[in-house]
Amino acid sequence: MRNFVVLSTLLLLFGSLTLAEKKLPTEGDPRPTGISTDPTYGVTEKNPIRVGQKNGGPRDEDIYLKCLRGPKGESVQYKRLGGCCFFKTPNALIGDKAMLDRYELTYSGLDKPIDLYLDMYDYEQPLVPIGFTKTS
Repeated sequence: MRNFVVLSTLLLLFGSLTLAEKKLPTEGDPRPTGISTDPTYGVTEKNPIRVGQKNGGPRDEDIYLKCLRGPKGESVQYKRLGGCCFFKTPNALIGDKAMLDRYELTYSGLDKPIDLYLDMYDYEQPLVPIGFTKTS
């Protein structure tokens, strides 16, 4: 009986510590709804596209990127260049630091690839960066 009480107490303490330390990430639809008017939106690490973790983080980035088109509706190709740019967020998986993901985007007629910075930890309704359009 004593072991049961000790085990129950430890489980209660551990459970409440885990809940208190971890804030659930904000979630929402990762598909863009409009066009940004900010020339830094998505193309600088200081102003990333925040797609959140509704569908699992990397999947939300993929959903977002598949919605983008070139200025005349061209199909966009993208590849992940890797993680970069540490930043603080209460939604990090461990601690309070996370990394942005950097993607290289191209489409027919584009002179040089465009890099986009995506945040899969935080969410704000995503928009389309200047120079791109979106699927209907």
